[in-house]
Amino acid sequence: MSNRVQFSMRIEPDCREDELDFARKLGLDGVYTWVRDDQTGYEAVQRIRDRVESLGLKLFTVHNYRLSKSPEIQLGLDGRDRVIDEYCAFLDVLGRAGVPSTNFTWEPTFTLYWNHPQDALTRYATARHIDAAEIATRPLLRDRIFEREELWDNYTYFVRRVVPVAEETGVGLALHPNDPPVPGAGGIPFLITGRRDYERAFSIVESKYLGMEFCAGCWLEGRDTFGDVVESFRHYQALGKVMVVHFRNVNAPLPEFHETHVDDGYMPMYDLAKAVAASGYSDSLILDHVPKMNTSYGEGCALAYGLGYVKGLFERAYAEVGR
Repeated sequence: MSNRVQFSMRIEPDCREDELDFARKLGLDGVYTWVRDDQTGYEAVQRIRDRVESLGLKLFTVHNYRLSKSPEIQLGLDGRDRVIDEYCAFLDVLGRAGVPSTNFTWEPTFTLYWNHPQDALTRYATARHIDAAEIATRPLLRDRIFEREELWDNYTYFVRRVVPVAEETGVGLALHPNDPPVPGAGGIPFLITGRRDYERAFSIVESKYLGMEFCAGCWLEGRDTFGDVVESFRHYQALGKVMVVHFRNVNAPLPEFHETHVDDGYMPMYDLAKAVAASGYSDSLILDHVPKMNTSYGEGCALAYGLGYVKGLFERAYAEVGR
């Protein structure tokens, strides 16, 4: 089983009993979480890991919104060095607590700011809806328009400071693409909107501790700039760059799409499952952005349905590839 994918779900950082029990009953291998600012210290993270592991689960990765999506870091604002120092201290905490990775996303606008309300439907379940034309009409988020090369300069400054710390602490840095992968919004360019951007990002500092959250949803949203999702996964997995897989489907690529149940989009997700299985990828996989059913069957019914479907895909995939 060591060369098989490990299934994960998000939990709240307070380690609610019902969430952890749900993860166990779903037969998951582990969980991940986004900690609050008051939980970035060693004792808090270690307490989360101890609680998770006491129930036979793994803690795959831990993130913090303020550090992962910092406007100071990504826009080069006042206080940038202070926040980078905090990010490095967080890496040290994760390393001491035995957490293998964390993420960062070059979207200082915060993704949810740009999302429409969840007003689309996938088999009558509500899901996120994106219209690139509408996003382009949004007002400036800051008091000026930023240039894309400015953000690349800020990215370069950040990774040259942080990657050596990641190497010292043994904590992987997983870069998530922009979601949605449109050119920008509110006067701020989006940095990782295609495969060429990942190639540039990885060339600035070459390290096995700088990788990606391979988000199938973003790949499918930005089909023209990201290319084929299956071939791309094989490419980056062969390079050792895939640290986490986000498994998600959408009904169409940009300029307009809505998210779907994993079996209700334009991508036959079994093709990606088979590529993951054949590659020997053995880190975590999460079912990303699950639609909401809002039924009397409970809050977790959509997640349970989706994960059951995904686990079935992988059982068939492993049987087919002989692993």
